Amino acid sequence: FYLIKNKIGFSLPPLKILKKQAAAIVGVALSPFGLTFSPNIILILMNKFAMIYGGEMAVACYAAVSYITMIILLLLQGVGDGCQPLISRYYGEQKHDYVKSTRQMAYGTALVLAAICMVLLFLVRGSAASLFGASAAVRAEVAATLPYFLAGFIPLAFVKVTTSAFYATEQNRFAYMLVYAEPIFLLILLLILPRLWNLSGIWIAALCSQLLTFAVSFYCIKLSPRQALHSSVPAKSAKA
Repeated sequence: FYLIKNKIGFSLPPLKILKKQAAAIVGVALSPFGLTFSPNIILILMNKFAMIYGGEMAVACYAAVSYITMIILLLLQGVGDGCQPLISRYYGEQKHDYVKSTRQMAYGTALVLAAICMVLLFLVRGSAASLFGASAAVRAEVAATLPYFLAGFIPLAFVKVTTSAFYATEQNRFAYMLVYAEPIFLLILLLILPRLWNLSGIWIAALCSQLLTFAVSFYCIKLSPRQALHSSVPAKSAKA
């Protein structure tokens, strides 16, 4: 309405160019889409297996745990989302020292934030679930379960920043691997570990899936052809 009222007008590029632009946009968009959507897949898987192996009590416990930890995970994702446009800008300007320093600053911020939240939540683990009206039995279960999820904050902090750095430097395939690795690992582990350790196997599976994704992130960095992610050497020079 604004464009029509002010007679600014708009036009579409030729179809061939439009298809190319759309493909490029979708190629990049799959990574941030996955970052947003992946936690929902994890939530569904965890609730399903919690109901199978622990019933309503386990589901209530995980609900409280997910409410508590989701706040921290959103903060960590915010660090990754915040550094992404800066890294992308410096990468496009061939300022590889700035790419490196921005990435390192994001790692430091995310890791410090994760460590602080781990300590604070561990100290209040016995009463944290009371914020959501949980019963005494659920609060006790949450206090015993929460440390499994707190231990995953550090690897998740690293993965969130690494994923953002990958798709900010046109390395979408590595970003895809990190985004979708965690739910895939989680599904595989949920099919195995609860058979060995019942309900505890579900909480262990959640932590192990995060640690495996953390390991994959190191592997992807090692395979990365662009040294801009982990050195101050320009990508073209490194390739040469």
